Amino acid sequence: MESPQSRRGSSPQRQTLCLALRWWRTRRTSGYLSVCLLLGLGWITTACSTAFTDADRAFEAKSFPQAAQAYEAYLASNPSSPHKAKILFRLALMYLSPESKAHDPEAARSTFDRLVEEDPGSPFASLVAYAFYLERRVGELSREMEKSQEMVATLRRDLAVATDAQARAEAEKQARDEQLAVRGRQLEELTDTLEGLRTEVQDRKQQMRHLTEALELLKQIDLKR
Repeated sequence: MESPQSRRGSSPQRQTLCLALRWWRTRRTSGYLSVCLLLGLGWITTACSTAFTDADRAFEAKSFPQAAQAYEAYLASNPSSPHKAKILFRLALMYLSPESKAHDPEAARSTFDRLVEEDPGSPFASLVAYAFYLERRVGELSREMEKSQEMVATLRRDLAVATDAQARAEAEKQARDEQLAVRGRQLEELTDTLEGLRTEVQDRKQQMRHLTEALELLKQIDLKR
């Protein structure tokens, strides 16, 4: 039988062995956990990178509704992404452009406000602000163009009315000129007729005078008989 002294002498050795076994088990378990954690993180990172790449591809292919949905989903899963400013910039552009199928002015404004609030010093914020300015100017110019087109249409109608009035006036003037020409010819004919009548009257007066003289001669000859 082992004496109490031998048990006391071997006690530090048992304690050291127990500590070593406990350390090895802890290291083995933590190693498994570390590997699992790294694999999980790698899968998550790969999934996030794939989602971001898919969103970029949709944006570059001008599939704006799909790109907007993908970007929104990516930001929801990665609110601290280093690509946040770029994504918000692209979202604002897609929502702002009237030609985009994802056009949504309210969403564009809220996205821009979010970009300015979360990253005010980003160059993308300045670009979006400039895009909003251009969009506002385009709207103003479009309204001015519509007014100009309305003015042009009104002027064209007025010009058409004036042209018709001028055409009618010219037609009336031409008709009056034709009437004056006819009356002028009629007046010339009447003048010629009047001159002819005057000549005829003079001839008849002369014939009457000759007849009168001849009648007086006949009277005288008859009286002498």
